[in-house]
Amino acid sequence: MPALRSSSRRVRKKSIAVPKGVPDDIVRKLEAGIAEGLRNPEYLTGSPGDEPVIAFMPGAEWQKRLDDMSEALRPFAEQMRASEQK
Repeated sequence: MPALRSSSRRVRKKSIAVPKGVPDDIVRKLEAGIAEGLRNPEYLTGSPGDEPVIAFMPGAEWQKRLDDMSEALRPFAEQMRASEQK
């Protein structure tokens, strides 16, 4: 599912997920509705300071980003575990 991002001083990421097995057409409708809501002027004006950085990322793209971040951080986690065992 999609990721919602907004920030005023630091980046905050919000994810919305659905259970496995939810039909693709339902997921697409949810993604479209969330993306549309994030473009709604009333929503944007209700988020002062955040408007320039409010963004939407579809679920598949967000999952790839999460997977890439996990892979990039894996060596650090392994190094930390090794240090703890010494």
